[in-house]
Amino acid sequence: MRYHDIPGYGVSFPAITSLIQLYAEYKLIDTYIPKSNSRATIGTKTSQLLDRILKGGHIDDKEWGTLNLKTRRAVLAALKWQKATGFKPKESESLVYSLRFGIAGHPDTIGIIRPWWICVIDWKIGDINNIRVSLQIPTYGFCYLEMYPRRRIDGFRAVHLDTEKATYQERIIPYEEGEHWFNEFIRMKLQVGIL
Repeated sequence: MRYHDIPGYGVSFPAITSLIQLYAEYKLIDTYIPKSNSRATIGTKTSQLLDRILKGGHIDDKEWGTLNLKTRRAVLAALKWQKATGFKPKESESLVYSLRFGIAGHPDTIGIIRPWWICVIDWKIGDINNIRVSLQIPTYGFCYLEMYPRRRIDGFRAVHLDTEKATYQERIIPYEEGEHWFNEFIRMKLQVGIL
């Protein structure tokens, strides 16, 4: 189980993704299918590159040339999605946590989509239509709202980045549905005795 140190509090909380894997081990959700090593490597590298780009950085030609072709396609797919939605990042790879529920994680990004929708976004190389995604992304959002109660979140999005065609597919989870999934996440946390 991975943990995140919570700055200023001297505590560590379990990672949201680790808890979701634990729920699968307890058979509370469908069996967790781990990513292949190559998919995990592509996903991690893609997230790192997109974090840099969203924070105003860039990838120079030399670095771009050294990247795995699938990673390049995933980055291009994300940039196409950003252009199509008008996405403007506000946060990228920031730690979010809930002191109330003792959980923490790093959503890929939080920002604004046209016209003025504030969304929690997570990039995915694999399947986006599963319960793990349903639990993960809204839980990030509700941790963020606990940390910043005067801010708002309008919804949650999983963006699948196709590493073969450099295209994207998005799954939109409306706020109300996200609230349901967050409550399910906490119910399962209680059920496995971690609260």
